[in-house]
Amino acid sequence: MTEQAVDRRAFVAYFSSIGLGSTLLPGVLWGQAQQDPARVTKEMIADAEKIAGLTFTDAQREKMVRGVNSMSRSLDQIHAVKLPNEVLPAIQFDPVLPGMTFNTQRRPMRMSKIGKVKRPANLDDVAYWPVRQLAELIRTRQVKPSELTEMYLARLHRHGPTLEAVITYADDRARAQAAKADLEIAA
Repeated sequence: MTEQAVDRRAFVAYFSSIGLGSTLLPGVLWGQAQQDPARVTKEMIADAEKIAGLTFTDAQREKMVRGVNSMSRSLDQIHAVKLPNEVLPAIQFDPVLPGMTFNTQRRPMRMSKIGKVKRPANLDDVAYWPVRQLAELIRTRQVKPSELTEMYLARLHRHGPTLEAVITYADDRARAQAAKADLEIAA
């Protein structure tokens, strides 16, 4: 991809960000900018808006000129930085700054305290309960992991087509893990 293609994409994206992406204005203005390599001017915008069938105030044109030219300067600065192909893209973010340290001592897990939890007559009523309350239902043996698994699987199959939030159902795997948890708790 050429620098010009990247610039055009950013140019059109700028006009999309101010609500003019679906008009003729960005394309017309881009064409004008290619014929005159100088920065975009208010006159160029005025000419482009006539072709696009739009009307702006002088203040709006001035604001567009500042925005487009600022974006153009930013792109020029980005293109000025030459990175060799050996430089890998940043794909990992590490918020730990040099010299920072954290306490790495292992401590036992402490679960938050909650009041008494009682299983409702309809298990679907716990669908939006916090995990801590669900864990308490399991700890007090009011419900088995397999029961919760079946309830959530049924909800996934019932609401999945509407929500379009599930790519792959892993029912067998979920049931196997729940059965294993049932056995461990029973033991």
